[in-house]
Amino acid sequence: MRAPRAGAYSTKTGKVSAGQFSGMAAGRGGSHRRSVMVAAHDICKPVMHSPILRSSSPRVLPLLAAAGLSLPAAAGSFQITVQNLAPANGTYLTPVWGGFHHGSVDLFDSGSAASPALERLAEDGNLVPLRADFAAAAPAGVDGVAGMAPIAPGASVSFTVTLDPLSADTRFFSYASMIIPSNDAFIGNGNPAAFQVFDLSGNQLLSSFMVSGASVWDAGTEMNDELPANTAFLGQAAPDTGVAQGGLVGLHGGFNMPGTGGILDNAMFSAANIAAGGYQVAQITITPVPEPEEWAVVGAAGLIGFALWRRRASRA
Repeated sequence: MRAPRAGAYSTKTGKVSAGQFSGMAAGRGGSHRRSVMVAAHDICKPVMHSPILRSSSPRVLPLLAAAGLSLPAAAGSFQITVQNLAPANGTYLTPVWGGFHHGSVDLFDSGSAASPALERLAEDGNLVPLRADFAAAAPAGVDGVAGMAPIAPGASVSFTVTLDPLSADTRFFSYASMIIPSNDAFIGNGNPAAFQVFDLSGNQLLSSFMVSGASVWDAGTEMNDELPANTAFLGQAAPDTGVAQGGLVGLHGGFNMPGTGGILDNAMFSAANIAAGGYQVAQITITPVPEPEEWAVVGAAGLIGFALWRRRASRA
């Protein structure tokens, strides 16, 4: 265990007081927008010469292709949405961090000791150290945080970032969040190249994925005694509270069995058995956000397509 840090996440008797989440979604409105912009004219020449068409992003390419047009990929906005898929009386999530990077940002390794940043996330939901580590490891990366409070079963939260699909600096995606209540359970990807979002041509390869209970990790930094005083979101009154374990990161074996006075004996979390077959934790979706000018392009493509159809029909 390490000394408490300002902004760390803690709760008392399941209630959240103001200021406890400053460490989870800290800085710049919860989102760093550091992306490398690639001008469209530096990639290739568009078929059309309209300024609107030149600035359009790849989100309208399928519609334009149907109308016989083609455009280069360009930077645009993307929304990252996280839905808590846990059942009623299931697990909650702390605000979820997501980062786009070059494919070598290693958050953790199974079988190795957790980093100080991972420890703070897994024990207290504090994202400040993790975001600092990410900024150092991926200076041209882009990251953000979804949610500002515990994310209840069935709830959805999101954040928006600007990405260049052609940039190698934002081609891969990583995520992390603490499972609550727990001593040090979390979700995230240890393999930095596990989620490739864009290919070399800027095409989006990944749009959504599900995180199951079998994918929940144990940071190995705190004993899983599940005592309310040591367990976030049960009765823990201060961050970094619990019995130090000094173990290694590994898959979580599930909460203590009912009847032992642990998490599953609390009526609020009676269905939080992450080890149960088919238990689902979260769905993460990456969606392009149409820009205002893109609607104009879509409309133009539709008109062109209709004109081509009318012309073919008149010749038939």
